Amino acid sequence: MIYPNMAYANGVTLTNDPNITNLWGDQLNTARGKLVNEADIRNALNEGKIYAYATDVVKGEPIASDSPLLQAKNCYITPHIAWAPYETRERLLHMTVDNIKAYLSGDLKNVIN
Repeated sequence: MIYPNMAYANGVTLTNDPNITNLWGDQLNTARGKLVNEADIRNALNEGKIYAYATDVVKGEPIASDSPLLQAKNCYITPHIAWAPYETRERLLHMTVDNIKAYLSGDLKNVIN
């Protein structure tokens, strides 16, 4: 699941629809933690509506000790390290160098406001 971090996308899960009795075999969230309703995910997992849920993001980071995800079976939570591959860090370094060069030449990039 990949969604932007926008208000309209918060809490989007198919698990809160009472007409759905069986979802996909699993769900994967590598976008934003607040995009899913964690209680809905817990309930869907524990009721067998979905088999597994894997994520590297949670609603509040670090994860709270009372997070519903910690009470769910077949829930796999890993550190949020999507940026860690070499290629990603290399791209980040090149973007940083390009932004510094642009700033020094007066040609601003990625300007906010």
